[in-house]
Amino acid sequence: MKRNSFLYIFKTCQIIVLAVIAGTLFLRGTFDTSTIRGGSLYLGLLFFSIVHLMFSSYAEQTLMIHSLQVFFKQRNMQSFPAWAFAGPTSLLRMPYSVLDAIIWAGIVYWLVGLAPDAGRFFLFLLYLFLIHQMGTALFRLMGALGREISRTNVFGSFALVLVILLGGFALKYQDIHPWWIWMFWISPVTYAMNGLSNNEMSAPRWAMPVTIEGTTRSMGDWILANNGLFTASYWRCMPVLVLISYWGLFTGLTFIALQYFPAPQHDAPLFSEDYLAERELNRTGQLPTNLKKANRNHSGKKSDNHSHHHHHHQQSKKAQNSKHPVLPVSADAHERAFTKDQQPARATLTLAPAGPLQPVDDAVLVVSTGSNITSDTGYALSSSDTHTTHSSDQGRGYQRPVPGPAAIVGGVNGGGGGSDE
Repeated sequence: MKRNSFLYIFKTCQIIVLAVIAGTLFLRGTFDTSTIRGGSLYLGLLFFSIVHLMFSSYAEQTLMIHSLQVFFKQRNMQSFPAWAFAGPTSLLRMPYSVLDAIIWAGIVYWLVGLAPDAGRFFLFLLYLFLIHQMGTALFRLMGALGREISRTNVFGSFALVLVILLGGFALKYQDIHPWWIWMFWISPVTYAMNGLSNNEMSAPRWAMPVTIEGTTRSMGDWILANNGLFTASYWRCMPVLVLISYWGLFTGLTFIALQYFPAPQHDAPLFSEDYLAERELNRTGQLPTNLKKANRNHSGKKSDNHSHHHHHHQQSKKAQNSKHPVLPVSADAHERAFTKDQQPARATLTLAPAGPLQPVDDAVLVVSTGSNITSDTGYALSSSDTHTTHSSDQGRGYQRPVPGPAAIVGGVNGGGGGSDE
């Protein structure tokens, strides 16, 4: 919890603000407690309390996903079993659930003016604690099943909508379609809502008899029946056991998912072999070993290889016969520049020697891969598939120091020389 202290501090402040807002909206004395309509508004506050606690525990799935990478690494090394992760994680969330329940109950219960009875207040507090624990266990399970943030958000949002919508208050039990009635019975919100409602509506202030259409019942029972909730007395305490069972079920399923499901596979970035080879060459000045071997195998095609070397020999001989000295090229750059298909269209050349800016004789550097030759100033620039440098300034050139592998671009077509102003 210390690692995520900012999150918990922020959520605590959020609970306080929301509790004050909810308490002032349903402020004591605002609603009439002698009518069914007034009692239904109190049930709306109880339902909002459940929804708030469910959304408060929604962040648990994100925390779960962020911890899975380390957990699966430890699990693969047989040093951290799933029970050692799922059990303590659930137990360590209990103090925050207690704090959440105390803050919400301490502010809302007395501002709204719910049943002024100590036993009912502590039962209300217990329900809030169990709802929050059940919600954190549910969303921890969603994180263990999804194991990736976008998938988990889909699972968590879908589960949240179902358990709230089919919890028996937003849509009454009598109005739920038979195809979905099973979801009403397995929704934890169903039992939480009935437990909180019966805890409030069985208080003495709601016990006044009311006769409607020849049937006499207490005001509390009429309010419950009007909102599609159950009126039997055991619904006040029985949902406590159901919520504890759901917490245990979700925690157990989380353990099974962590123990037996494979670790998520992270997709590697899609970089071409040519791109990776070029990046390595620019960084170290050498081709990767595996690419060198592939280049040698590919250059075994004698006809193409002979044609390229013959063209290179003619260009080198022409440069030697000229008055311009040829700057040396590294062997790796030479191999890279004259391999036909395996190499990208960029070549990296090493100029030597390097040193301070000094006047030298006019120099031409020619590297050809079979296309037109171009010429430009001898500065370190990006390259294309044919590279020539020609530097002159009234018959003299300048050699610029290059700290490492350098790429050269040229600029006169047809193999001729040119000069830069």
